[in-house]
Amino acid sequence: MKAVEKPHTPAQLVTWVVMILLLYFFSIGPMAFLYERFFFDSTLFTTVFRVFYAPLLWLYDHPPFDSVIDAYVSLWGVG
Repeated sequence: MKAVEKPHTPAQLVTWVVMILLLYFFSIGPMAFLYERFFFDSTLFTTVFRVFYAPLLWLYDHPPFDSVIDAYVSLWGVG
């Protein structure tokens, strides 16, 4: 017998979206570390970094998000 899949509830979908956004936000620390330490001279990595993190870089230019992002990235020894 096949298992019947239940449809996702709105709460589950919201949970997944929040988890993905948190993962995206917290990934900038290690990537900024790698960017600064190893790939600063790489044009390809710089382009990919700036395109992928464009929303966070935009938020970084606008208070009060700049201090939050700066504080997190500085935990990784960047800045």
